[in-house]
Amino acid sequence: MPGSLSVNTVYNRLLSLKSSPFYSGVPEASRTPFREYAGTLLAPLDAISVGLQWQHLPPIASGTTNSGAPVYNLFSLNGGIEISSGLRLRAGVDNLFDKAPPITNVNPNPVGLGLAGGGVSANNFDILGRRYYLCFTAKF
Repeated sequence: MPGSLSVNTVYNRLLSLKSSPFYSGVPEASRTPFREYAGTLLAPLDAISVGLQWQHLPPIASGTTNSGAPVYNLFSLNGGIEISSGLRLRAGVDNLFDKAPPITNVNPNPVGLGLAGGGVSANNFDILGRRYYLCFTAKF
């Protein structure tokens, strides 16, 4: 519908996380219930549409043997145009500001010559960086 505005939002929350430290390796103090917010704002204007997506991950608390993660926000931008009846072009940019994932699970107090360790969680954060896409849709 021309001149309309749509908003789509998602909220996920993990109410509890129960696992044995033997299997998970995550100390009790570091087990933070997971929350995620995501939203998309879409503005279709006749044959053109523009959308902005925001994904927010709140901070993960640090434990005594590993570091947590800071607040993490990602933005993506997309747009489309109807070239003719039955032919549509869409394009977009994911991770618009090329936000790097934080390094987590760093041991702040390594023992002796031990290394602090740490790594990037591909499960929670975008490890691919900024990327672009282009799509054609034909209906006949």
